[in-house]
Amino acid sequence: LADLTASPEETGVLVYRDRGRVAWIGRTPARLYGIALDIGTTTIAFALVDLETGDITGKLSVVNRQREFGADVISRIRRAAAGDLPLLSRSVRRQIDEGIAELCQKAELDSGQVCRIAVAGNTTMTHLLLGLSCASLGRFPFTPVTLDMVSFNYREIFDLDISCEVRILPGISAYVGADITAGILFSELWHSSGATAFMDIGTNGEMALSMDGRILCTATAAGPAFEGGNIRWGTGSVPGAISKVRFRDGNFETETIMNKPPIGICGSAVVDTVSEALKHGLILPNGRFNPEKKITELVLARDPENRAITFCQKDVRELQLAKSAICSGIDALIHHSGLGYDDIKTLYLAGGFGFNLNLDSAAAIGLIPPALGPKVRLIGNSALGGLVKFLLNPGIEKDLERIPAVSEEFKLPEDKYFNRIFIENLDFKSPGFESPGTDEEEG
Repeated sequence: LADLTASPEETGVLVYRDRGRVAWIGRTPARLYGIALDIGTTTIAFALVDLETGDITGKLSVVNRQREFGADVISRIRRAAAGDLPLLSRSVRRQIDEGIAELCQKAELDSGQVCRIAVAGNTTMTHLLLGLSCASLGRFPFTPVTLDMVSFNYREIFDLDISCEVRILPGISAYVGADITAGILFSELWHSSGATAFMDIGTNGEMALSMDGRILCTATAAGPAFEGGNIRWGTGSVPGAISKVRFRDGNFETETIMNKPPIGICGSAVVDTVSEALKHGLILPNGRFNPEKKITELVLARDPENRAITFCQKDVRELQLAKSAICSGIDALIHHSGLGYDDIKTLYLAGGFGFNLNLDSAAAIGLIPPALGPKVRLIGNSALGGLVKFLLNPGIEKDLERIPAVSEEFKLPEDKYFNRIFIENLDFKSPGFESPGTDEEEG
């Protein structure tokens, strides 16, 4: 981790050195902490890490308030370009201040004990955090202001009384950001033998394929449905969010995160709901409610105010678009690598959505190609995991620099194969994809 030197006596002095630099000096006994911060388009996730033991002593997940400016990155890029960049930056900075303060309060520690903060997010989120222009992210050739690792003192842009280094991890491209770099670091994708795939399902569906010492990356605009966005009763993966749904004896049964009273539906429950409705004939494979059932919405539960938490036709359409973007994206990525599904050894499925996802439900709606289903390994919030790994191993910075260097982006919007199969995959059906590479028609 770093040099931690302390006198065994209570009156001793503890010196914390980070990469040879004295970063903290104080009286013992004291514990020093780092904070991992994953800025998602829909959800901001925090982890408080004991820098001596490596234990995660606190976690926090909150809905990103930037949603009021738009549910996806394109909407926020447009708002920033229209003059709202200071508002977007201020919004996320304040929320980070509040989140860190809450973490410290719950752990009963002084904010001065925070010595390192590591940040990741998609490229738009990191630009908004730093107050950098997003204009070039929204137009061809989609050029970021920077993809490099950025370091600064917390007080330079935040208000909380913390004086420590903040490091934003490097990104790969305009739409494959630092959160994917962190995820690749966490999964050790490039160390895997054979062809290994990685997929982070969220508002942006980012994917990577490691083979022969190089990494092929891509991103698809899935939309926010997998994180509860644009869903009538949608919410992020926060306490009280319905995360699991089953249909039994004519009624829906639900489970919520932390068993709190239901407040809305998160992404995994969106998939469960449609899977169960398809299975029981409430929704047809084309996405329409079955006219024979004479229903216009599905009632899943009631919130603490006794309001019905429902799932409507528009919600179904949002999921159709999102699931087609994801399954078509991974299919196209493997197709253009020259490999087939049988060549893929493991598919790492990342993100808070993936952590709660029922793989049977995902297969039922055609989210993941059937041949890859048995190869899926759920790894949760890999961005947060990669950040924690970095906090505890500063020497791993060389690996962080290597990941973008060996990565190449494959752009889906310009690809005829992707555009064709996207239309084919809109229906809810377990996709009977032939292994990529067998298709003879490229356009």
